[in-house]
Amino acid sequence: MRRSFFVWMVFALFVGLGAATPTFAEEGSESMSESWYLLRGRANMKIGNYKAAIEAFEKATERNPGNRESMRSLGIAYEKQGLTTRAIEQFDRYLERFDDDPEIAFKQAEYLAWERYAYRRDDAIRYFRMGLRLEDDPARRHRMARLLAQDRARLEEALEQYRILLEAEPGNATWRAEYRDLLLWDPKHLAEAIAEYRKLVAERPDDFETRRTLARLVDRKDPRGDEPVTMYRDLVARRPKDSSLRLDQARVLARHSRHRAEALEQYRRVLAERKEIEPRIEYADLLSEKSSDRAAALEQYQTLLRARPDDVPIRLKYARLLAAERSDTERAIEQYDQVLARDPRQPAAHEGLAAAYAWQGDRDRALHHSDLALRYGGGGRRASSLREDLLVGREPRVEPFVHGLIQRGPSRSKLNGIRAGVRGQLDPTPFLTLKVGTGFEDYWRSGENTAGAWLSGDAELRLDPERKIGVGLGYHSLGRSSARNVLARAAYSVDREGLEWQVGFARSPREDSYVALAGERVGGVRIGAARENRFSGRIRKELGRFGLSASPYAGWVDADRADDNPFVGLGTGADYAIHDSERWTLSGTLGVDLHHYRDDAFGVRPGPSDPEPGGYFSPRFFFEVQPGLSSRVRIGREGFVEVEGGPALQLVDASGDGVDTQVGGRARLAYLHFVRESLYWNVGAGFVRIGDAYTRGDLQVGMTVEF
Repeated sequence: MRRSFFVWMVFALFVGLGAATPTFAEEGSESMSESWYLLRGRANMKIGNYKAAIEAFEKATERNPGNRESMRSLGIAYEKQGLTTRAIEQFDRYLERFDDDPEIAFKQAEYLAWERYAYRRDDAIRYFRMGLRLEDDPARRHRMARLLAQDRARLEEALEQYRILLEAEPGNATWRAEYRDLLLWDPKHLAEAIAEYRKLVAERPDDFETRRTLARLVDRKDPRGDEPVTMYRDLVARRPKDSSLRLDQARVLARHSRHRAEALEQYRRVLAERKEIEPRIEYADLLSEKSSDRAAALEQYQTLLRARPDDVPIRLKYARLLAAERSDTERAIEQYDQVLARDPRQPAAHEGLAAAYAWQGDRDRALHHSDLALRYGGGGRRASSLREDLLVGREPRVEPFVHGLIQRGPSRSKLNGIRAGVRGQLDPTPFLTLKVGTGFEDYWRSGENTAGAWLSGDAELRLDPERKIGVGLGYHSLGRSSARNVLARAAYSVDREGLEWQVGFARSPREDSYVALAGERVGGVRIGAARENRFSGRIRKELGRFGLSASPYAGWVDADRADDNPFVGLGTGADYAIHDSERWTLSGTLGVDLHHYRDDAFGVRPGPSDPEPGGYFSPRFFFEVQPGLSSRVRIGREGFVEVEGGPALQLVDASGDGVDTQVGGRARLAYLHFVRESLYWNVGAGFVRIGDAYTRGDLQVGMTVEF
């Protein structure tokens, strides 16, 4: 006993000397110093002097950075001294070198799992894995699984760890509950989640919330199946006063057309108890699916808009439902306009307006809103199809053509000519169409000829579906005076509910003779080059199969070496649709024209007793009645033929010497042939006979290319 006491006293003295002399003389080999510091470190750890132990282990580590004991013990000494951060840093260095120490790996993992080290969660998981590789510890594995479960990106790893845990302890209720919750995170595990909840329901048949969760999962997996319907009926029967549960049931039933009536009833019961907006929106949407419930759906949307006047999606649904009936198209347009007042870049509203205006026949506005819908990100299949239909006839096009004419009669009315060039059309906006043309022309008679160039431009501005303005300007180099070679037109027209009227002005060349069109020099004097200036009006009324029109006009003709010659006239017409089908149409027509010129200007030689030398047909009295037919026939899938015309009875008093009865008439034949959808030929031939004044035939051939 006395001997043992003596030994302990010597040991204590030894340790005390070591602790009190930190700067022991560094004598002997390096290994002996390392061993000495390790011995001191161990001794201080035993008596709880961690500060001294840290100093000793640091010295040992300095002398041998690869010493396993000193690296490990230094980390533990930091930990015991309360220097957690330094302990963690030391354990990082230790485990980087020695990865076969499960105790330190788990210790480090537990530290890094703290909330304050959340940024090092991946390192914590790595150290847990390091320890579990050497020692299977279910508690540590569970801790790692929970860490993995904090990041959805590592869901599969977390599930793998829970499966290992449950394989070892299948009856652990806590682990299984956490595993079930994780299965709900990703739809690809839906089948396994359902299987787990079916097992739980079998274990707890009276657990209502478990049954409800299972019902939601089954509905998610098979939203149109019968099992969710049955399950929700059972749940509602268990808790009939649970309005949120009844709402879930209504949503399940609404997916089945055969359960639609029951779904509507459940929605009505929910809305009687709850005032939320969403169930009412769903109820209105379900009502809107059938035309028989349209009125009720409109009423629900109106209620919703009173509560949420600025809700764009609700107003869009309301507008779409209104637009489903043609009688409510105007109301739909009003709702779409309100949407755009709140959100001018709303593509669905522009698409809705495009469809509504197209239904009304306002193709310009329809195309305008269709373009805006496309610009702002819309353009579904239906919208794209509508836009393609609206663009028919508006494609940019170019048409090279050749037009020739031959006119016969008395020598003063002879005229031959050819005109060639290219015309183009472009719609820069849905409301504006531009046409331009240019080319060459040559006219001759009995060795005389005049050639020149021509240029024309035309624009049509559509103010709305009923009103449009047309203007045109042209120039050709025939004749002597540049001012006389300027041509123009302007027109304003309205087409409203079967009644069309138009007023306008046009300045155009007269083609009654070579003299009238090109002018010529007679006896050193330039005559002819007549230009007509006409103010006109037109009114037409559709009466079922009948169409009636009247066209009053007045103006004057100016020509070289001839006085301005005023005229006035009235043209009327009637037509009746005899047959109208997709393949062919046939109509009977009747035209009546009556006009009067102040002077007879058909003469070609100036003189006191001769007619005015204008060279254009200008009788003091002219009356014509022309019955006829008009027909359009489709030939196969690529061609169309149009023909119209008929004979005419004409009463003519050229210069006040008496009325002559003459026979004339007009006819027109046109053929259109599609080589392909955007390329087609058009050929037209015409004939006109004005009594004894002249007979004219013309032929035009053109090829149109659409882009």
